[in-house]
Amino acid sequence: MLLVLLPHELSAQSVAPGSMDLYGLDPLLFNGRYYSFYITKGTIGDPFLQGTGFLKGSVTVRGVNFDNLDLNYDVYNQQLVLKYLNRLGAVNQIIVSDAWLEGFTLDDMHFCLLQNADTTKRIYRVFGSGEITLLRYYSKTLALDNQLSSRNFRFSNLRFENYLRTSSGMRAFKGNRNFVSLFDAGKQPNIRKYLHEKRIRLRKAGDRELTELITYCNQL
Repeated sequence: MLLVLLPHELSAQSVAPGSMDLYGLDPLLFNGRYYSFYITKGTIGDPFLQGTGFLKGSVTVRGVNFDNLDLNYDVYNQQLVLKYLNRLGAVNQIIVSDAWLEGFTLDDMHFCLLQNADTTKRIYRVFGSGEITLLRYYSKTLALDNQLSSRNFRFSNLRFENYLRTSSGMRAFKGNRNFVSLFDAGKQPNIRKYLHEKRIRLRKAGDRELTELITYCNQL
């Protein structure tokens, strides 16, 4: 996959919620379409990363960071949804436009946008920091429930693809052996040993294990 990588570390100007209250909603952030994804009655599951509840997070748009926002990530449609109160006190939900969106956080999870060679963008979760990072692309599918005689649709369980990002680009991997092979031959024995000693299986590794692994790889 040929990708143009957006900068990982951003020098962002921070905007507090009070500033938006005083001067009105900032058009830099509040310029997306209304979120109105229709789900057929009886559909099982949801299109979101971690359920329908909104999480506190931040959004970086054109170098400006907006904090303390109510956000949710629709992985089925690949859209970041922002919930807010308008000037009349009514609850609105809009899609944060990806035209200038550079990244966002949900609780302690960090995400960035990367642009393909054909100018389309994808949202990736970022593990670790430095020259080497691990990126994860989440998705869901929607299909008729496979139970006999069922007429309901069902969202799939959360799916993901893993990528190793370095200064030379991004490369996909699946298991431990594939991951180790992406590094220079001189580093492979140490990484293989680390995975063995920590009993890490990359297909099932938790967030902390992945972050610590990438930190170790950056130290080699």
